[in-house]
Amino acid sequence: MSPHIAPCGFDCTSCPVFKATAADAPAELAALWKVWDPATRPAHPEALRCRGCLSGTAEQIPFCASCEKRAAALRFDK
Repeated sequence: MSPHIAPCGFDCTSCPVFKATAADAPAELAALWKVWDPATRPAHPEALRCRGCLSGTAEQIPFCASCEKRAAALRFDK
């Protein structure tokens, strides 16, 4: 898996949610959802998917979806 470097410098390929999404592994995503902080996790395990913050899809974990660095990078990219 090639690196997916986010604007914050994080390599998305080291993220278990990114890996489980890429592998299309719903059981892994459900297990991650169970241990996710209830205050910040999505309402349903099926919504815990991420393809990388610059992937051009709407699938990001809540932390990355609300990241100011990501938002600035997307504005700059247009």
